Amino acid sequence: MTAIAVYGSAVEPGHVLKQIARRTGQLIAEAGHEVLTGACPGVSHQVAIGAYEAGGTVIGYSPAINLEEHTVLNQDPADVYSKILFVPDTYEYRANLQACYKYRNIKSAMACNAAIIINGRMGTLNEFTLAYDFGKTIAVLEGTGGVADAIRDLLTSLKPSYPDTPIIFSRDPVELIDELTQRLK
Repeated sequence: MTAIAVYGSAVEPGHVLKQIARRTGQLIAEAGHEVLTGACPGVSHQVAIGAYEAGGTVIGYSPAINLEEHTVLNQDPADVYSKILFVPDTYEYRANLQACYKYRNIKSAMACNAAIIINGRMGTLNEFTLAYDFGKTIAVLEGTGGVADAIRDLLTSLKPSYPDTPIIFSRDPVELIDELTQRLK
């Protein structure tokens, strides 16, 4: 089974973006892929809900060291995940939540076969650059705002150092998942 990481803003999305995110999760699950997320609220959680409701496997990569810290201290969701992976309590920087977010980002970007960017802020940009540097196939759902609508211009202006990293751009979740699935075969 291929694993697709979905990265997006942890801010609760508006109605339209929520529906797009859930539909994307549903499409990923229906295509037979496993969904990986940062186990946080917002866009990624809406994708996780869509995948869960479609009977898919959803793996969350938490910045916490255990379920109690994840749900109580961080107030992150745990309801739709098949499994949540935590930062090891032996991690040297476990007391620094920002370092734990970056640990989580690296782990999920390494574990996936491909990444999808929907909306997003700086954390999503970090996840994009990690997936990019690791040579993962990346799909960007343009028209969703935030980082997703800036990546094309960033790549054009920065002259990518890894021109072979495959990147798919689309405004249509169905088209995006279809093309991504074809590339992953």
